[in-house]
Amino acid sequence: MDLEQELKQALRRVDPPEGFVERVLVRIENESSATVSQNSFGPFPRLVPRWVATGLLAASIGAVALGLGTYRINRLAGERAEGIRARQELLLAVRIASQKTNLARTAVQKTSFELR
Repeated sequence: MDLEQELKQALRRVDPPEGFVERVLVRIENESSATVSQNSFGPFPRLVPRWVATGLLAASIGAVALGLGTYRINRLAGERAEGIRARQELLLAVRIASQKTNLARTAVQKTSFELR
């Protein structure tokens, strides 16, 4: 129970001190204007060349395409396996039906022969 009380105390809502919002907004404004003047490539710092970002983007797109291709191949393989299993079940059902039909035909022929 003591741990629960400590967690409640640590996670309780606390109002920010006076002027906090204004200081954060000023800091954001200062950092965003400094970033724009230093770098024309968006959120990436100058240390990351554009070709690195482009390469990472291309690798990401390739990974997604590979993942989608693998998913499709696996799905098709699963459908194929399911089709083969259904075909085997159908052939077994036809074989059983054929055997039962032959048994019934034999019984009918035997009965009709005895009636003569």
